[in-house]
Amino acid sequence: MKRIILVLLFVLGFFIYPETSIAHDTAKTEMVMVDLSPNKPVHRLFPLTILSIDGESVTHRNESIMLATGKHTLKFSANVNLKFFTGNIKILNANIKQRKYSDTLIVSLEANNHYQLAFDARPAKVEDWKPIVLSVTKKDIK
Repeated sequence: MKRIILVLLFVLGFFIYPETSIAHDTAKTEMVMVDLSPNKPVHRLFPLTILSIDGESVTHRNESIMLATGKHTLKFSANVNLKFFTGNIKILNANIKQRKYSDTLIVSLEANNHYQLAFDARPAKVEDWKPIVLSVTKKDIK
């Protein structure tokens, strides 16, 4: 009797497991790499430090971060190197410290892409500086 019950449980488990496995796989969210270090200071495109994702504070130490696909609101701090600017560096530095620039970026991330973000400090006024999507590269699927 015990053997029959064990066999029945095994057979039922065999039929139930694949369905839960399929449901689990479709619920997985695809992750996308977002690079925060453009390394183009000569072009006044600087790295970013991410402060929050969708309103939740984050701390990261890498130059890239993995995010789920979909729409995200990212808040940044700029890592501007003042060596690449001419003019009154004290005023420029004060404006940067007072965060008189745009520090939020809304981005829609799609699967199989690699995103590179940068802080665009090309405009003459600090108020016009902002984080941008510098490039989107298709990832090869193999």
